[in-house]
Amino acid sequence: MKISKVRYIAVLLAIILVLPLFGCKQNEQPVKTNEELQNEQQEGLQQETHKPMLSVSQSLVGFIVPNIRDVGLCTVQHGFLRTAETMGYPAKLYYAAEGAAAVEAVDEAKLEGCVGLIIWSQNDRNAQAVARAAQVGLPVVVPYYSASGEGLSANVVADLQGYVEEVALSVAERMVERECKAGKILVYGRSPVQTYEGFVSAIETYYPQYNVAYFERTATDQQSAIDELAQYILWNRDIKGLFCTDADGSLIAVKAREQAIKLFKSGAPEDNAQNAENSLAAAPGPTPIPSGLIKSIVISVAGYGLNEDTIALMRDNDIYAMVIEPYYEAGAQSLMLLDRILNGETVPEVSKLNMPIVRLTTLDKYVQIDQQVRAWFELN
Repeated sequence: MKISKVRYIAVLLAIILVLPLFGCKQNEQPVKTNEELQNEQQEGLQQETHKPMLSVSQSLVGFIVPNIRDVGLCTVQHGFLRTAETMGYPAKLYYAAEGAAAVEAVDEAKLEGCVGLIIWSQNDRNAQAVARAAQVGLPVVVPYYSASGEGLSANVVADLQGYVEEVALSVAERMVERECKAGKILVYGRSPVQTYEGFVSAIETYYPQYNVAYFERTATDQQSAIDELAQYILWNRDIKGLFCTDADGSLIAVKAREQAIKLFKSGAPEDNAQNAENSLAAAPGPTPIPSGLIKSIVISVAGYGLNEDTIALMRDNDIYAMVIEPYYEAGAQSLMLLDRILNGETVPEVSKLNMPIVRLTTLDKYVQIDQQVRAWFELN
């Protein structure tokens, strides 16, 4: 039987089209969509052995602190509470006297479901509370003061001398801005020696054209202190920068500067070489004054501590900077470290906090914090 030419060609084409399908069937793999690939990738990530993240909203954190109406201590608590609010933690302050009461507060916090604690332990006076927290399985961060002993997870320490180099350079830079090619920086206060030594080291290294002296306050009342410092300034008119180490020093320094200017304008001698014996001795004593520096008394003042006087003086440009203690930062940083510990991260055993140097551009920020602290804790 003969097959027509047309039918033969049709059968041959059908065989050619079918054969490749049979040949590939055993190796055929389904093509995955983008959605399927993403789902597989997500499942792989979930299978990795990572510690699950903490459910912050259900995790109470606490701060065991003495019930003392002190602005600095309340500012630490404020930093803790505001940071907890920002991070979404429920937080509680446990007020307890140092010692046995603080240990009891640890047990109370544990019963209430606290997952971690910050414990105020100045001079290690709450070391027993820190150890107790470790016994009941609570990580502990101690803020502000150096701490040691059993159970401590992390320590956030205020570097109360670390600011010295920075503020020394700040005073010198201010003198450079005023085109002082020489001159003296005075460190003034009740106990200025340690700060003075830091100033000497910084100025010798970075601004050798200037020198440093210190004047130790001996007067007890404010007016006597003003008179005392004014006389020293009068006979050491090469002083072009001044840093006060005491919280009340800025106002004294500004008033002493004003008084010294009035005395000088009223006829004080222009050369102190003859009067060095009569000047108020400081360590080191009065230095010879270059003739170009004795024609006027112009001193840039930097202060210490945030208070009504320093705030007003800065707003009036009577002082240009102030150093403040990092109380707020201590509370905030302690909680941030505690959060990292709770989430299984490794943190440094000791972290240092720098002392903020406040200028007019940043003054409002710190004034606002201070106002909130006084309102929250009903401080005068």
